[in-house]
Amino acid sequence: MLRRYDAAERLIAHLTATMPQESTDFLWRQKAIIAIARGDTKSAMAALDANPLRNLGVYGLNHMVANVLVMERDYTKAVEILQSVVEIARSRNLLPKPRQPGDDLWPRGVTLEKLGRIARFRGETEKARGYFEAARRIFEETLAKNPGASSWDESHALAYIAEIDAALGRKEDAIREGRRAVELWPVKRNAMLAPDVATYVAIAYMWSGERDAALQLLAEVAKLPVYPSFVGAPPGLSAGDLKLNPVWDELRSDPRFDKIVAEAAKPIKLD
Repeated sequence: MLRRYDAAERLIAHLTATMPQESTDFLWRQKAIIAIARGDTKSAMAALDANPLRNLGVYGLNHMVANVLVMERDYTKAVEILQSVVEIARSRNLLPKPRQPGDDLWPRGVTLEKLGRIARFRGETEKARGYFEAARRIFEETLAKNPGASSWDESHALAYIAEIDAALGRKEDAIREGRRAVELWPVKRNAMLAPDVATYVAIAYMWSGERDAALQLLAEVAKLPVYPSFVGAPPGLSAGDLKLNPVWDELRSDPRFDKIVAEAAKPIKLD
């Protein structure tokens, strides 16, 4: 989280050499996250392939594989994985079945949102709309079930909705929802969740045509530790992610974006 990647890799190397192989899933995911932060998708995929759980149908791990494929712009393979990721995990009893509305946020909603992004990247407008609208319904159910709670699901639901409304052309709604999400989840409330929530809101601003607001928010988040999701669900804000992730393509021509990338490459100093 502090971008001290060399130190983290030394710990990973020590632990993978001393721990039972079947217990090293967490470490290989960390190694892949560090590789992406450095802009190295080949090493990221190699780390995921070396994971002892690689071929078991684990939901989060398959999402990380799809995420690397998106970074490489291999959308066809990424879609193939995402379209079956929930069903495969559930068929192997690796993912619980939803018991009530909203329980499906993590597996189903996030997957649909990712498929919507890829369709958008490809220019498949109607397909993207279908994915985004389906995902939005799930996030709405989550907020209705437990508004204002402190879990990952509830903290991110409104930010997801803001991003989706921006993608659907609902600019005023997206901006209002984005502002509300940032207000509800400041750093002082939860320093691990807040930067990630703000990153989704930056996407909402960007897709709403509010480039200045998006860049300002990204510049603030680039100075903060960002929790590296082990399912590759968040866009992340490492220098490598900013360079590779197609979600940021609309900002690449702005010189301010280059400064944000440079800031995101610096180790973070704690006061």
